[in-house]
Amino acid sequence: MEIKFENSISAKEYNELREKIGWKAHDIKRVEKAIASSKFVKKVIVNNEIIGMARVITDGIYAFVVDVIISPNYQNQGIGKKLVQELLQEIEKNMNEGETMSVSLISMAGKEEFYEKCGFHKIPYEYTGYGMRKVIEK
Repeated sequence: MEIKFENSISAKEYNELREKIGWKAHDIKRVEKAIASSKFVKKVIVNNEIIGMARVITDGIYAFVVDVIISPNYQNQGIGKKLVQELLQEIEKNMNEGETMSVSLISMAGKEEFYEKCGFHKIPYEYTGYGMRKVIEK
């Protein structure tokens, strides 16, 4: 099985992947804006099929990993871990010597162990409190 990582994804591909794992699709214009605002975007291709993606948003001091998606038929094969490692390597490559970057994410319920295998820690950890979230609807 050949696994390729590419540095782009279309809004249509993004929404199709979301729907494959049971997440709702977003408005195409909003997706295009989100992708354009992302620092790094990776899609995963296996046998000419897009089977996953993830992206990073950052301000240069803090980074947030979002939209880590692997199609159900390809989960639990190490592809998701490779995808996250690809993103972390991109972050590190774009840092200057002596800099630090705090990389965060919000795990889907039940996926915490996967992210621990990728080197992330549950919050609270060290000096941090719980992660927080608020959804605003209009």
